[in-house]
Amino acid sequence: MGKFDIVTDSEIGWLAGVLDADGCISNHKIKDVTYWRLFISNTDISLINKSLLIFEKILGRKLKYYNMKPSKTQYGKRNYKNIEIGKRAELFVLLKILSPHLTVKKGRAKEALEELSIFLKNIDGGKEK
Repeated sequence: MGKFDIVTDSEIGWLAGVLDADGCISNHKIKDVTYWRLFISNTDISLINKSLLIFEKILGRKLKYYNMKPSKTQYGKRNYKNIEIGKRAELFVLLKILSPHLTVKKGRAKEALEELSIFLKNIDGGKEK
């Protein structure tokens, strides 16, 4: 991964399709703070590696996946790989880029972007309040 790797439109479209099909944009609240996360899970290591490569190009840093053991109903009881992104600023950037290409998760991405933009306005000196 080079410092100035460029993400192509086809890579963005491909990643948006993977997020729509095999991803999740979720949130949870702790007290009055909402935390957002993006997940992509799959048993196909080539899909996971390509997703990681595109995420890394967009974010400019290395990421990794996690090996997961399935519950009784997931993926036909096969182990799978999971990518998780939860840093608010990174998630905002990713969703800003991917949301125009989403279909199934477009509404959820919009909701996350609205909440994340409000939260990120409250950052002081690069540190979350």
